[in-house]
Amino acid sequence: MTLCIGAICEQDDRPRIVLCSDWQQETPFAGGEVSDKLKWLDTDHKWAALVADSVSRGFQLVDTLRKHFKTKTSIGDDEIFSFLEAGLALHKVRLSDEFFKLNYGVSFDEVLSNGSEGAQRRFPDRFVEESLQKLESVKFGAQVIVAGFAEGDVPALFIINEDPYSPNATLLRRDENFAAIGSGAPSALMTLYRRKHIGTEISLLRAMYHLFEAMVMSGEVVPGVGKEDMSIDVLSPSGPPLSLSDSGYSYLSRRFDADFGPRSIGDRNRFNFSEKYVESFEFDWREKSEM
Repeated sequence: MTLCIGAICEQDDRPRIVLCSDWQQETPFAGGEVSDKLKWLDTDHKWAALVADSVSRGFQLVDTLRKHFKTKTSIGDDEIFSFLEAGLALHKVRLSDEFFKLNYGVSFDEVLSNGSEGAQRRFPDRFVEESLQKLESVKFGAQVIVAGFAEGDVPALFIINEDPYSPNATLLRRDENFAAIGSGAPSALMTLYRRKHIGTEISLLRAMYHLFEAMVMSGEVVPGVGKEDMSIDVLSPSGPPLSLSDSGYSYLSRRFDADFGPRSIGDRNRFNFSEKYVESFEFDWREKSEM
């Protein structure tokens, strides 16, 4: 289990995207802080992906998207959604081909072309029907955040497979402000909503703090989220990507501990009970009532 967060912000009246992820990688046997979840989708470092859940499946999806991004040098804001949908369709074909080769020793194309003119192999119709139905169980197996800039320096933030355990979940969704995936996502989203993180109204350093706080707070309550080791990176539409330095981490940690983080109540802050703080119900509690 893990946590990945993306948020849109601004610096010097130009859009930026902050990406944050822990280094926790969960397996069926054990968890360990060993995985860098940030992966680049293009050679200009304007589009990136964060991978949660099964990193092997996630990296496979990233590999498909990388090949898809090579087909376009620039993407308009009005075509990003359909472009990513096309990339996901390619990945579904890739997974389907993998399914047939591993289970039946034949390719997906061979099954689809069954009975057509020029087909190299012929399969029983029942086999084709039943095996194609089984493709419904073939899932992406990972959650991914895709972030980058469209033409005109328009920031874009997408979630792929936001709820992998729901049969009716939306496969692709765009968010205008922030997004989170992984086991720590519900807690992180609560923190960002509480901070009222509204896209380009938030400055860069404040956005970095928001994501730092969301990661730390999630690590306090969600098993498998590695709050001690995290990466915070910044995407820019016209400059190199940046990473938060050790000095930057120390600064955000100090602000969390001294100014903005939750406080421990402690023994000194005693709560002195008074009868005026409570009142009785408007019935005789000594009489039995019907349920």
